[in-house]
Amino acid sequence: MLLCAAALLSACADAPYGLPDAAPDATPVEARLASVASSLASAMATPDVRWSVLAAMRASPRVDHSLVLDDYLSELGAEELLKRSADGLGVTEAEFLALVRELPELEFLVPVTGHRLRWTGSPRIAVAAHWDSDVLDIQGYEPSGERLRVRDEAGWRMLRDAYEALFVVRPRETAGTRIGRQPDVPGPVIQDPGDGQRAAIWRMRARNGERLSFDVGRYGSVTEFRAVVAETIETRGVWGLGADALADIDDPGDDDDECDDPLAYCPPRPGDGGGDDPWGEPNTYLTRIRLMKQLDPVGDNELFLELFFRHGHFLSSGRWENYDVIWRKEYELNDLIHTESPIFGGVIFRLRAWEEDPWPNADEDLGVQVLGVQDNGH
Repeated sequence: MLLCAAALLSACADAPYGLPDAAPDATPVEARLASVASSLASAMATPDVRWSVLAAMRASPRVDHSLVLDDYLSELGAEELLKRSADGLGVTEAEFLALVRELPELEFLVPVTGHRLRWTGSPRIAVAAHWDSDVLDIQGYEPSGERLRVRDEAGWRMLRDAYEALFVVRPRETAGTRIGRQPDVPGPVIQDPGDGQRAAIWRMRARNGERLSFDVGRYGSVTEFRAVVAETIETRGVWGLGADALADIDDPGDDDDECDDPLAYCPPRPGDGGGDDPWGEPNTYLTRIRLMKQLDPVGDNELFLELFFRHGHFLSSGRWENYDVIWRKEYELNDLIHTESPIFGGVIFRLRAWEEDPWPNADEDLGVQVLGVQDNGH
């Protein structure tokens, strides 16, 4: 009603609510995703459902407070959302769960940080289906059944401002536990001011080829994280990797020594710096990251970074996710990620940045001109 009267909508239709009523140009999988969004919106017409979703998102440890939809619908506290969503489509609860599981793993979130900071469970909301993270094309639903379609930035800004909370259901993108997250206690909003919006995951390969992963946000401090890594190195034999096993932790077929990846920044290999390090390497650190492009067309910007650390015959990689990144703002490294390598001593780093998209048409569209890096020479 509100939005159909506004010029921001590319299309508004009066088809019966609760049916698989995606846009005419939608593919079958996009139509199923739109049906999920419409049913979630209808369920959230009920105050108790909205408050239960608020509480669940507030308690989510994920970097953007998102919920893995399939997992959440199976939890205690989501029974009413599941029942009313199924009723909205005229199917059983089992059939609705099957519809969700036919799609790529979905996340359910409020992508705009300001909405997470302010929404208190009011009914002024909409739920949108976003099926391609590289394209600004969403179809949404109000709890009343009103439909909307947005395909450009001006429409998105008006849509974002029209609601106290805009929910999005989409193929899962985010991972990792928030670093510095708010206390896990009930509260009136999804996110408190000062809540962490970063996540970091370190990956290693054990001597037997097993891949190990460490979610930094799950530890109480960086000191605790490094202690666990050190113990793992000692007990799992990771430190004894041979030179032929150094490459390909996350990039099969890529030779780290050649540094031919167009998305990589690789500083010159340092000379003999003396000391106990097998290669005589001085420490190397990043000092600044400059963002040149908005990465996420829906919600706040998102940035993915990965650092590759080499120490003697050991290779590890650290990946960071960051949300609420402001377009064209310059960030000091400490604004975004931890500078510490889990390995003591000198390191060579390798940096990659990209926007992840698990949809079938995945791409890595962050070119070398998008990200600028400066090395302070240490």
